[in-house]
Amino acid sequence: MSRFRKIDPRIWGDQKFMGLSPLAPSGQALWLYFLTNPFIDVVPGLFAAGEAMLAEALGWPLERFRELFAELSGKGMAKADWKARLVWLPNAIRYNFPPNCNVVLGWGRALHELPECPLKTEAVQALRAAPAQNRDLLKAFDKVAGNGMGNGIGNGTTNGMPNQEKEKETEKEQEQEGGGAASPRPASPAPPPPPPSAHASHQEGSKNGAAPQGPSATTDRPQGAHRPPAAAPAEQGVTAGADAKGEAATATGTAPPTPEEFVTAWNEAAGRAGMCTAKAITGDRLRAFRERAADPAWCRDWRQALARLEKSTFVGGDNPRRWKATADWFLGSLTVTKTLEGAYDKGPTPTKAFADKANEEMEKKRLDATKRRQVEEREKWAQENERLAREGGVQSLGSVLNGIQDRHTAAASRVV
Repeated sequence: MSRFRKIDPRIWGDQKFMGLSPLAPSGQALWLYFLTNPFIDVVPGLFAAGEAMLAEALGWPLERFRELFAELSGKGMAKADWKARLVWLPNAIRYNFPPNCNVVLGWGRALHELPECPLKTEAVQALRAAPAQNRDLLKAFDKVAGNGMGNGIGNGTTNGMPNQEKEKETEKEQEQEGGGAASPRPASPAPPPPPPSAHASHQEGSKNGAAPQGPSATTDRPQGAHRPPAAAPAEQGVTAGADAKGEAATATGTAPPTPEEFVTAWNEAAGRAGMCTAKAITGDRLRAFRERAADPAWCRDWRQALARLEKSTFVGGDNPRRWKATADWFLGSLTVTKTLEGAYDKGPTPTKAFADKANEEMEKKRLDATKRRQVEEREKWAQENERLAREGGVQSLGSVLNGIQDRHTAAASRVV
C-alpha cells in the first residue's frame, strides 16, 4: 500500500467541498490546511500569506487562529513572519524532496517572488542543507539561490554575469560606435566598479600624454574629440523599451491598476453583487495587491473576473455558511483564475433541495397547528361532558357531540 496520497489544493475552492460543514478550529485542522493550502507554490513548505488572509480562508476568528498557530509554532511545526507575510513549514522538505536538478531549478521564480525577511533567509539555508549529500542538487540550488536571488532566477540562472564579461561587451559596443578599438582601461580591484565610459578613458589617456590606440583615433575621429558615453545609447534603449512596454500594456489592458482604482472597481461590483465593500487598501491587503499587480495575467483578467462575480449569487452570501466575498479573498493568488473558470458562477441556493425543504417545513407547521386545534377541541369536549354529566343533561350532551364532530370535519377539509 502506498504511504503517500495526492491531494489537489484546489479542493479548498471546490464548490461541493465548500458546501460541506466547515472545519472546526483546531490545531490539527490548521496543520492539514497548511499542508494542502492553495498558497504553496513549488518550494516545499514556504509560502506567502498573512494571518488575516488565512483566518478568513478558514472562516475562523483571527484571535482563535493566532492561538492555534501558537500551538504549531510551539512544537516547531511552523514558523511565520506576519509582518512580511511569510510562512514556513521546516519539515516539508523531508516529505517533498526534489527528485532531480530540474525540480530545484524550477524553484527559482517562486523564491524570487517571496518577500525578503530573516525567515526567508533561514528557510533558504535549510533548503540548501537538505541536499548536501547530492552534489548535483546542491550545485543546482546554488545556481538558483546564488547572487542574492537576483533577477532572472525564474530560469534557474541570474542576470548578473561576471564583470569581466560585462567589460568585454562594453568594449565591443564602443568599438562598434567608434569604428576601432577602445582605449585601454586600468585594472580594477574585485569586486570591480562599473567599467568607465569611453569619454573618461579618452580624457585619462590625454592627461597622461598617451594617444589612444587603434585606427579610429587617428583617421575616423579628430584627436582630442570626445567620444560620446557608451552608456547613453543603452540607457536610451532601456527608456524606449520601457515606454514601448507601457504603451503595449495600456493597449492590451494589462497595465496594473492603482490601489485607488482597484478599491473603486471592487466597491462598485460589491454593491451590485452583495459582496463586502473595502474601506481602504493598507497593510496585508496592500502587499497582496502589489503581488497581484506584478502579474500581467492578473492585470489582464481581474476586471473580467469582477464582472463575472457580479452575476454570481454565491459570493453575495447565498450559500450555506452565508459567506460573502471580500477584497482580501479576491486578491488571493488563484481567485481570478478560478472565477474565470466558473468556480463561483452558481451558489448552492436556490435549488430544488432547498425549495423542497422549505415546503416540508411549511407543511409541518400546518399539521402542527391542526393537531393543536384537535387537542383543544378534545379538552373542551371533555370539560363539557363532565359538566353535563353532573347536571344530568344527556340530550344536551348529544347536541354538543354533534357540534364537535362538525367542527372536526371543517378543520380536516381546511387541511386538505
